[in-house]
Formats: sequence, C-alpha cells, structure tokens
Amino acid sequence: MAYIEVADIKHRHLKRFDTTELQGYVDTANSKFGEFAFSLGVESTDIPTTLSNTVKDFILSDMYMDIARDNIGSEGSLIGDSNLYQSIYAIANDQYKKLKPRVTRNAIIGETSGTTQSATNWGTIVRG
Repeated sequence: MAYIEVADIKHRHLKRFDTTELQGYVDTANSKFGEFAFSLGVESTDIPTTLSNTVKDFILSDMYMDIARDNIGSEGSLIGDSNLYQSIYAIANDQYKKLKPRVTRNAIIGETSGTTQSATNWGTIVRG
C-alpha cells in the first residue's frame, strides 16, 4: 500500500533527484512503514488512505534519512556537497526521533482523540 508518494516530498534539494530514483525510496519507505505499523499491531487493512500529518512526516523523515545516508560523501552526486546531506540527515533524524513516540497504533489508524495535528517545516538549507 502506498502511504506516501513522490509528490509528498517537501524538501527542495531532494525533489531534484530523478523521479524513478525517488520512487525507489518512496517504495522502501512505504514498506518500512507497513512493517513498523504491523509491529504495533496494525494490519495494513486498518490503515486509512489519508494519514495524519504526524504519520506522514514520520514516514518522510525516515525516507529523507535514507536518501541523505546514501549520498553523504558521494562523488558526482546531484548536489555534490556531502555537508548538505549530513545536514539533511541530522535534521531528518532529529525529526524522526521527535515523531516516533507520537506514531502510536491509535495515531496510525486515525483515532486521535485529544491530540492535535501538526506539520513539519523542513526549512531551507543554504550553502554559504
């Protein structure tokens, strides 16, 4: 099941990658999230088609870490600046750690009684 799509990628530096390459990361992120949800006792059939911002940002954070990890120190990379990827990884890792405790069984299946929705501002990383 697709929980996120390439169109959900918010980070402007990562949007520059080839769509086919990004789709591979999206597929992996969706698979990893399905396994994570299952570990919390959530069957794929119980996951709604529209996820909360918290859950989507959790999945995106994990995917951003994967993309950054794969490109840190890579020669001839699209941007060519491993410091950029290190920064992306650090920000995504921090966001992942903050969101993970909030991505509970109830949050995944949409039972958010007494909770609030939030969105992640990925900001802008500027080379200088």
